[in-house]
Amino acid sequence: MVVKLAGLLVLIIAAVYDCKSFRIPNTLILIGYGIGMIAAVVSGGASGLLHAVMRAAIPILGLYFLFYIRALGAGDLKLFSVIAIMCSTEEFMDFIIFSFAIGAAISLIRLFLNGQLIVRFSNFVNYIRACVQEGQVGPYHTFDGAGSYLHFSVSMLLAFCAVTLREVFLSRF
Repeated sequence: MVVKLAGLLVLIIAAVYDCKSFRIPNTLILIGYGIGMIAAVVSGGASGLLHAVMRAAIPILGLYFLFYIRALGAGDLKLFSVIAIMCSTEEFMDFIIFSFAIGAAISLIRLFLNGQLIVRFSNFVNYIRACVQEGQVGPYHTFDGAGSYLHFSVSMLLAFCAVTLREVFLSRF
């Protein structure tokens, strides 16, 4: 439970920094890695540490494509990696799914309220068409400035809370 609280604290701080400066400090990421690695060593020794390092690499490798096309920032990718160390495999998979579902819901609501849903969908279709025609995938640009930026760390924070609360609720019944 201490590791979960540490994960929650890391995500809260990351979300605050992300909302204020559009960045997640590497110092925070390193602190998160440190806490996760220490917990892994305490619970599993050397094999726990090896397992934690492998778990940290999985989201970086698995989500790199989203970073490549600029759908995720480097800080988001590193934050996923930190949280991977602090969760079970099942919790982490749910965390990823919930994070993207919450991020999608927030984005759709914002686009709808700003009257940009159709325009943005059209831009996305044009991006896909261009990738197919050119035979290569490039960065996806929106050109809308900071006002259209999704602070994905907030989605991750909400997802972590949802997954953790669900686990607490299920463990009681």
